[in-house]
Amino acid sequence: MSWKALKQIERIPNLSAAEFEERFLKSEEPVIAEGAVKDWPACRRWTLDFLADQLQSTERNVPVASWAAPFDSLSCFRIKRMPVAQYVANLRSGDSTWYGSNGWKFSIFPALHDDINTPAFLGRYRVSQRNLWFSGAGARFPTHYDSGSPYGLNAQIKGAKTFRLVSGAFLSDMYPVPGGNFSHVCNLRTPDFDKFPRLRSVTCWEGTMQEGDVLFLPANWFHYVEHLGEFNVNLQFWFSHPSALRPSVNPIVVRDAVVSRLSPYGLADQADPSKKSFLQRLGAPEAFDSLVLLPLVNHFPSLVSRWASPPLRRMVRRKLQGGNGATPPSV
Repeated sequence: MSWKALKQIERIPNLSAAEFEERFLKSEEPVIAEGAVKDWPACRRWTLDFLADQLQSTERNVPVASWAAPFDSLSCFRIKRMPVAQYVANLRSGDSTWYGSNGWKFSIFPALHDDINTPAFLGRYRVSQRNLWFSGAGARFPTHYDSGSPYGLNAQIKGAKTFRLVSGAFLSDMYPVPGGNFSHVCNLRTPDFDKFPRLRSVTCWEGTMQEGDVLFLPANWFHYVEHLGEFNVNLQFWFSHPSALRPSVNPIVVRDAVVSRLSPYGLADQADPSKKSFLQRLGAPEAFDSLVLLPLVNHFPSLVSRWASPPLRRMVRRKLQGGNGATPPSV
């Protein structure tokens, strides 16, 4: 058994802002901008030894992740916090017990800021956040989508990285973890189609990034990631896109907005009361998501769209105009 369709992500050298917006952003399809950041100083300078020297005095506890073979269950995926210097020292010594960083905010590393800039093809769209990713040999990250509905650019600085992507339009077919942004189909490289039969109707996209490449990851797309080589560094750009101007509301956006605030279940440490959601504290069952939220967003998005889209569009237009009468971008 195999995918209904396995598409290769298009690779385009010298991707322009106009082509990016017209061909990929508006259609919400992934693309790899080949060599778009190959001239960054980071691509020359950011060796493991250089980063170890730059970050050894950083007094921060940051999230790190571990996912062990056979990479077929979320039960062995763990996240903890440790000092930056300790994590980098572990990689430097060849200890990959904790394979990868887990989205460190780039703002906490001012010594590195001059080594990068915003990819030119992003054009008029504004970056809202940048995250730094490190990993050692063998790192993988299970299938998930990024909460908060951001649009992403992933810039490959060192090493190589393979993505498998699935559009959020296949939300129900991806067996989402109740109340979270992960999928029970945690490995898109070797999925079990007998265990997850609805997966047979899903279209999967695949692409490998080399140093200097940038991947456009549309909002709410599920992605499974394999980090290749002994040492891997990526920089993730999240940027704003006025999707509320669209005439409809994507079901996965609705689900994400609800479960991120109310979900009774997730991958967080539930021993910590501060990590529990409102419904968890009320003792709501895990089944709330699958019995209530998923049917709601799958079968009634048009109702939500008709109610929510007009005021959302007006709100975004006012924000984009900023009171100066400017016309907002048409998307």
